[in-house]
Amino acid sequence: MADVTTHLSQVQRLNLPVVLEMAHPARREPCFVALLRLAGDEALVSADLAELAVSLSEIERYWTKRALFPWPTASPLATAASPNERQAVARAALVRLGYDASDPARALLRFQNETDLVPDGTIGPRTLLALYALSERNRPALVRGLP
Repeated sequence: MADVTTHLSQVQRLNLPVVLEMAHPARREPCFVALLRLAGDEALVSADLAELAVSLSEIERYWTKRALFPWPTASPLATAASPNERQAVARAALVRLGYDASDPARALLRFQNETDLVPDGTIGPRTLLALYALSERNRPALVRGLP
């Protein structure tokens, strides 16, 4: 599971179901909702075993910006253990996405820039998550019909 601090536009770009940490107005402790679907300015969330349609503005109002993205254990992007293995798997994903393989460092920086990540050239959890979200085809999605 990738535990990141992010913003709604990046969640929309990744297009993956996610668990959001929410600030509850009547409690001191945060609560969590599963963001299941996005459609226009509305979201379908699951909380306390019920599915609710809520506006994105309500999500923004109470969301702490902490997001937990479930990882499929079968994806090589999720299971790459060593730094060398992560680089090789990330390079292959970048090539699948159409980035130039002749200069992997430049391709990585370009990808990070284009996906609203910090362009630091590091293959960290956010970069791996974005590569998974954009390069894997058999995965769940928040918006139907989008890759």
